[in-house]
Amino acid sequence: MAVLSRGARLGIKVFVALVSTLASLTLAEIASRRFYPVQRAHFVDCQGRNTRIWQDDYELGFTMKPNFCGKLEGSEFQNSVNTNSAGFRDSREFTREKSDSVRIFGLGDSFAFGWGVEQQQTYLSLLQQELKDRTDATVDAFNLGVWGYGTLQEIKVFNLFRDYKPDLVILEFYARNAYIEEWGNDLVDNYRFQQWYNSRAAHKERRPKKTDRYWAYIADAKEFLADHCNLCRLAVLEFSPYLRRNFHPSGNESLRKVAWQITGDALTDFDRELQSMNIKCVLLWVPTPDAIARRDYSVLNTLNSFGFRNIVVVSVLDALAGDSQKYYYSLDNHWRPAGHQVAAQLLSQTILARHLIVKDHIVKDHKVSPNSAAKDSSRPKSVVSLLPTMATGRGSERLRQ
Repeated sequence: MAVLSRGARLGIKVFVALVSTLASLTLAEIASRRFYPVQRAHFVDCQGRNTRIWQDDYELGFTMKPNFCGKLEGSEFQNSVNTNSAGFRDSREFTREKSDSVRIFGLGDSFAFGWGVEQQQTYLSLLQQELKDRTDATVDAFNLGVWGYGTLQEIKVFNLFRDYKPDLVILEFYARNAYIEEWGNDLVDNYRFQQWYNSRAAHKERRPKKTDRYWAYIADAKEFLADHCNLCRLAVLEFSPYLRRNFHPSGNESLRKVAWQITGDALTDFDRELQSMNIKCVLLWVPTPDAIARRDYSVLNTLNSFGFRNIVVVSVLDALAGDSQKYYYSLDNHWRPAGHQVAAQLLSQTILARHLIVKDHIVKDHKVSPNSAAKDSSRPKSVVSLLPTMATGRGSERLRQ
């Protein structure tokens, strides 16, 4: 009988270990799907069939389908989603006529769109109601948020509707200060979109694509596991607080600087355009959960360094710092209804304290100023405390770091 060599015996052991591990994982995957299924968020139509809500667009990369009726379903939420004839999540049709109403444009990505909440639970809907309650103004808010959009696309959406003459713009900005191939990071989305937009005719690409090969492979692997591995989704659901506290990516440093240059140029041009139209804008920075855990203000500091004149930069980082699980879902980085409530309160306080919709309207309960707003005990302390230190970036040295 032949005696196996040491190398052959080691190979057999490794093979048996791999097969055993694979068999165990397969059984665990089957059991998890049977007893604890975790569903990734997806769209279904009114008949309950899986569908996609977007369509290709030559100018914007993609838009949402007009007159869509359906739901956004996941393990943590189930929300109705309806779009109007313009392809935005609003139960009304947008009209140019505004009479004496205060018109607000809400620009942004999935946070403005309201991923994971009902339409009436979005911060824009809550802000509209709060301003109505606190002033004698008729407030008309247009939700122009589209999930997956970056700042460059959002500015293009503004230009499509500029003839509707808004009095105020709320521009939501979700980003981490790192270039990592992930959908939702506005720095990455802005870089991708510019590259795609400048070459879309030559290459006939329908949508922006990933640019950094190393992180693209990682992003593709994450997408595959998120779509096909229930155990992975379950692990994220159970261990997301730990993962978020210990996720400190650096990403591609050279692309990060280029992406900030693109973003800064776009925002600066937008600021000048708004100034020429005499329209104020509140830029709402939405921090990632790991930025909140580390109290990382680098994105906010960079935004403030651009020296905006008509754009007021605000952040909900401090207000959300208590318990991220209360404000963010576990399977993704979107807000629960409580996160939208905090954002709406902060925006309302900022708008009234800075008289951004003054016109001929007055505040019902009392005249609001930055000092009096800070003393208003009727608002959550964590939100009010942000007002005295809220920076607009005026007079700051312009940095592109």
